[in-house]
Amino acid sequence: MTLTDADGGSTAWTLSDPKPASTSGADTEWTANPSMTELPGTLDAATLLTYTGHRQPVGLDLQRTPGPFDATWQSKGTGTVLTRDDGLVGGRAATGLVLTLSGGGLTSPRVLTVDSVGAFTVDPDYTSQTSLAITEAGQHRSDRELWKYWFPGFLLVAAAALVLRTQRRTRPDPTTVGASPVEPAPAHASAVH
Repeated sequence: MTLTDADGGSTAWTLSDPKPASTSGADTEWTANPSMTELPGTLDAATLLTYTGHRQPVGLDLQRTPGPFDATWQSKGTGTVLTRDDGLVGGRAATGLVLTLSGGGLTSPRVLTVDSVGAFTVDPDYTSQTSLAITEAGQHRSDRELWKYWFPGFLLVAAAALVLRTQRRTRPDPTTVGASPVEPAPAHASAVH
């Protein structure tokens, strides 16, 4: 996953250890670690200052030791990314990076913490809007399921019940099956005048 900040800079993150989630409409929670492969192995003074917020690190005199420095990076902590069907829902990381500098005129390695690279937060408004959209999509899916499966099923059961009821009414009475019909008395019986 690559995150791009407002200034156009980007940082790659490695996602691992997926777990089921039910937060903010997400279905998967990932562990996020800053990718060390895209970080430079050597830094000159100008590049180093971009990682330190353009502040000279304490204990490092860039006039006396201008570099280039050999850089070794380590992650300090992890972040969390929430996804739904491979789409981003939310996430945050307050991790930092530990940068160890050597060479470049240094007599001993210097260890710095770089917080700007190892931190991100997905806008809470984006997370809320995405969560709402996921909830609404679930409701629409339930409505479609009702009208596509349950309602036709109900109509089928009701129709079957009506057919059975009609068949019972038109079926002959088993007590009269095979009996001879009773003939009515003649209508022109003899009358006395």
